[in-house]
Amino acid sequence: MERQRQIESDSVRDRCVRWCQNTEFQQAADTKPYRNLIGISWRSLADAIRAAQDSLKTSKKAKLPAWGLPLLSLGHEQMALITLGTLFNMITRSEFDTCLPPRITPVAYEIGQRCRIERLADLANHREVNVAEVLLSRNRNRNAAKRAAEWAALVDDENDWANNFRAHHLGEKLISFRQRLKDDATDRDDRGCRNLGRRTDAGGVGLVQSDLCADDR
Repeated sequence: MERQRQIESDSVRDRCVRWCQNTEFQQAADTKPYRNLIGISWRSLADAIRAAQDSLKTSKKAKLPAWGLPLLSLGHEQMALITLGTLFNMITRSEFDTCLPPRITPVAYEIGQRCRIERLADLANHREVNVAEVLLSRNRNRNAAKRAAEWAALVDDENDWANNFRAHHLGEKLISFRQRLKDDATDRDDRGCRNLGRRTDAGGVGLVQSDLCADDR
């Protein structure tokens, strides 16, 4: 009997050790609640990113915004997934460690860098977005192809990426898309509250209960 108790006790302890080892380095984005959240939020964010990409393709402005080139360098669905995953992981990690939401700048940088890594992976596997082709529609003059090629070359230029803070600009823009969706959903929800006398889940667009905190200036 004593030996049986010892075996059962050791078994419980071993399972606890294995569980701790398995979860110690687990990201919040690996959990089932996150996967459910992605199913709710991902499509609306991807659609917002695609709308911005389409706007950049057809704009007649001579100069692209600082976030313009990197935004065109990946598919809208990839960027939406990277944005949501990075936001969720960094917010939950910061709140667990410090009980505070993270600052915008490091989160924006991390999102931008992860998009950069994804772009490099696409290049290595010959499945990258042809940015020069995408940019051709912005110009309809005889120099259109040359100008598009020059812009496209900057997308994969490591020095341009670093010197012009592309990661920060891209990350901040992607965060703004998600925040705009959340704000719009909250406005709709508030109107629904007045009409129905109850509160819904803000269309499922909200990522987590807290937002990023502003950076100290």
